[in-house]
Parts: sequence; C-alpha cells; structure tokens
Amino acid sequence: MDPRKTLESEIDAVLERIVPAVLEVDWKSLHALLTGMRRSKLTGPGYDFDRIKEFDPDSDDPRTIMQAATAATGGQQVFAKVTYGLREIPIYVLVDVNKTLEFGTTRATKLRLCAELAASVIAAAEETHDRVGFMAYSNNNVHTYARLNAPSRVMFEALSTILRPPSSDGAQDSGLDQALAMLPHKRSLVFIISDFLNLTQAQKEALSDAGAVHDIVALVVQDKRERELPDTWGRLDIQDLRSGKRKTVWLTRANRRKYAEAFADHQRKLADFFGTNLIRHLTVSTEEGDRVIPRLLELFSTPGYAS
Repeated sequence: MDPRKTLESEIDAVLERIVPAVLEVDWKSLHALLTGMRRSKLTGPGYDFDRIKEFDPDSDDPRTIMQAATAATGGQQVFAKVTYGLREIPIYVLVDVNKTLEFGTTRATKLRLCAELAASVIAAAEETHDRVGFMAYSNNNVHTYARLNAPSRVMFEALSTILRPPSSDGAQDSGLDQALAMLPHKRSLVFIISDFLNLTQAQKEALSDAGAVHDIVALVVQDKRERELPDTWGRLDIQDLRSGKRKTVWLTRANRRKYAEAFADHQRKLADFFGTNLIRHLTVSTEEGDRVIPRLLELFSTPGYAS
C-alpha cells in the first residue's frame, strides 16, 4: 500500500475524533487586575493599553482609575486607563514524540492519542480564527517548528509529524526546554502534550519560567499498563522504549502493589508541580475513548488556571 495513502487514512481517522470546542482565555498573569472571558474575536475591554481619558462614573469601571495621574491633578480630575481587546490569541501546540509515546495496550498508542488531542486544539483555534504555531520535540531535539499560521495550514503538518515522528538519537534528555525557549516573548496560550515521564530539573525550571510569561495547559497522556501491572500471575518482560533495555517482573501481589504505588507517587508529584506553577492540566488515558470528551470540553471552555 502507498505509504502516503496510509498516512492520509490515519490522519482522516484522527480528524474524525476531534472534540469540537471553543477556547476560553482568562489570562492568569492579569487575573488580579481584570477578569473576563473571551470567545471568538474580543471586542470589549481588554488588557493592552490604548490611551488615558477622563473617568466617567456612569460608564467606566472604577478599577480602571489611574491613581498616579489622578493624584497629579490634586484630585481635580480623575483619569482612567482605556484598553483594547485582544484581536488574536497566539496559540502554540508543543507535542512530545519521544519513543515512550509509541506505547499503548488498548484503543490506541499514546502517540496516536497525542495526535487526537493536538487536532482538537488546532480545530478549536479554527473556531476563533486564531493562528497556531506547532512544535514537535523528542530527546534533545526540536524536530518541527511551524510558525504561527492559519489552523487549516498547520493541521496536516502537525499530524503528519506526530504520526510519523522523526527518528530519535537516543539521548536521555527531552527537547522540551529548547521548545519552550523558542516561544515568543508575547503572551501566548501554550498546550504541551506529553506523558511527562522523567522530567529533569532543567525541564521543570524551563516550564516554570515559561509559565511566568504564558498560560500553559498540560495534556498528560498515559496508558493503563503504566499505572498497573496485569492482574494475573507469572512472569512479564518489560522493555524501556527509550533505552531498549529489558527486564523481567514477576507478577506477584506485592510487585503489583509496588508498581502501582510508584506510578501513583509520580502522578502526585507531577500534579503538585503543575499546581505550584499554575499550569492547568488534564490526564488522558489511551483506553478512555469518547469518555474523555466531557472533560476535554470542560478544560477548553472553562477559563482559569486551576486543574
């Protein structure tokens, strides 16, 4: 069969699983100053400075009063700040295509799940006419960097890269920190889709730094077999997809409990890290199928930064 036709059929299958949604934004960096949600093209009050005008108590929000400018007149005049709405939200989708994502024991591999989630984010950007940038990273490389463009122009390249990822060089560190460094200085909405396994301290610091500038949403993909071993007896051979190393695990009750507790501890630490850095996050597992749709819709449609 023609490889290109096979890829196109896989992309079509991914597009059939898109979750239709509209992205809401409530910039956390300005949450204490102004609140408000944004659907489609925002035409109301925004966050970017436009000009100063005399305060009108009948129509202006008291929170827009500029104290310093008002004090300079000795209180004779009250000035307010006028802002304009965001005409476009820059959206970036960063997808991990490491070898650890080429794993799945039920409906799909984690990599296929990454493609479905990325497609849903890109399609949501299409609804609001926002431009999307895309990066695929693995090990210590950023393999693909598609600059901001119309979602329809980004979709095929993004899905092609995820479903047919470039070969990895076997290095142990992720290119996540490099991808984050390539983000623009302008505040953006950034989706990171990964299994977030074995985050290094450098990557955590890069995420923390990026979170101080951008609003980051982490979509954590995983498989049931990463959370628990089969509920049976005998011997199980396990391979590390990154290093290629194999080991044998005896499926005893004690080993199953130890394995499950270790992964649960990993999940707690990851959730604590996201919470500390005000990174919204959602965990999606390969076996969920359509059951994930309500949770994904809630994540997309609810502004905020708590998970």
